[in-house]
Amino acid sequence: MLGEGLDGLLEAHDRHGIVLITSPPRQGLTSTGYAFLGRHDAYTCNIKSLEYEIEGWVDGVDQVEWDKTNPDVDFATNLQSILRRDPDICLSCDIKDADTAKIASVPGRQGPLIYLTMQSDSVVNAVKEWVKYIGDVDEAVKPLRAVMNQRLVRKLCSNCKQAAAPEELENLKLPAAIGNNIHLPVGKVRVKNKVEDCPECLGTGYRGQVGVFEVFFIDKEIRAHLRGGDLKSAMSQARRNRMLLLQEAGLMKVGMGETSLDEISRVFSSSRKKEKSSSRKEGAKT
Repeated sequence: MLGEGLDGLLEAHDRHGIVLITSPPRQGLTSTGYAFLGRHDAYTCNIKSLEYEIEGWVDGVDQVEWDKTNPDVDFATNLQSILRRDPDICLSCDIKDADTAKIASVPGRQGPLIYLTMQSDSVVNAVKEWVKYIGDVDEAVKPLRAVMNQRLVRKLCSNCKQAAAPEELENLKLPAAIGNNIHLPVGKVRVKNKVEDCPECLGTGYRGQVGVFEVFFIDKEIRAHLRGGDLKSAMSQARRNRMLLLQEAGLMKVGMGETSLDEISRVFSSSRKKEKSSSRKEGAKT
């Protein structure tokens, strides 16, 4: 599920620090967290996780499920106990409160590499929420190595997808940089001169899902902008560093023949509607 370019995330930040893995609900957040853990060598690294509910098992990882029936140990205290055992890699799922965030941020500066999953609809909002949890901009930014936001899009069915014709590509007027392996969802196959629903995708044109990722790497210059409270300049610098926005990453998936323009439009149009609705609700409260 890890997309192209995320290998650099592991290589660049394999010693210590915090990587925020974020997305809206039901967008594969836990699966991505597991995927990151799976990229580390469990035979040479001490890898642990703390989860509200274990949704799958990762070979070699000591996975702990928080016991919500125990009133004496809250999630933050449980995480603190795990971090005191000096893991090399740690995953804490679904950060929801300031106490948990603060406990993760302290060892994240010099200790293990910590992956934190958190629900957020964008990189920008994830950074804001993280700073709000910690309560101090400098302390919040110091351990951060990267912030990632993701969406799930449906994959084109490999059995029935159809390459876009040259004239269709011309009409689309897409940037050449996204590639030219553009395919369309069909959902139909020809069987003995008869057109039928594809048996693989049951006529939908799609089968399975693939992740689209926006990765905000935090270098010294970007960290300086964040410490100064200038998130806009930090994002501008990230763009100069060739950071792909979610929509751009989605178009790259289209150019690779993995998904369709219609699917990217569906997913991101839905996301924009939810963001606008959320903004209106916040405005009404104030």
